[in-house]
Amino acid sequence: MCKNVKGFTIMELMIVVTIIGVTAALVLPNFRIWKENSELGNAARELMTNINVAKMRAVKIGRNCVVGFDMQISGVQYNYVLFEDMDNDMEYDAGETIFNNDIGDTKWQNGNIKFDVSSGQSGTGLDITQNFQNQTVIAFRSNGLTTDVNGGLGGGTIFIINNQGRRLRVVVTAVGNMRIRRPDQLI
Repeated sequence: MCKNVKGFTIMELMIVVTIIGVTAALVLPNFRIWKENSELGNAARELMTNINVAKMRAVKIGRNCVVGFDMQISGVQYNYVLFEDMDNDMEYDAGETIFNNDIGDTKWQNGNIKFDVSSGQSGTGLDITQNFQNQTVIAFRSNGLTTDVNGGLGGGTIFIINNQGRRLRVVVTAVGNMRIRRPDQLI
């Protein structure tokens, strides 16, 4: 008596489940690394975009705009913050408008992305202009050029790193051009 049975045997199902399990075990760790590296690239692009926003806002309003790094303002610690600089001192003063910051950006807030303290001035991960209060800032004039506290040209490099140790740097030239580079790439 021959029955026309359709379906899979338990042995065939076990083999398929085993193959899927082994494949997942091999792929998931690589996916996590890819995700963290992708977050680093996204953070660098977002930081560069925000720096460009400060530049464009300075041109639009005809007043200096500043990107301050690792600053505390009114009790809030920012990895970076953008504000209008009413008195051109490159320092946040009461009444000056904050128009963007990293608050709410989970890539920075959960510690996956941070300044690469093995690079930059005094282990800050920042190699850019400082204001008179030794705060690290990039300021843009109303013509789109960077400026330093003495009225000269500013600019510099921001070094960032992820949990996997992968590094990128955001370079801002004196004339306000920006680019993202790996540490091994020339400017």
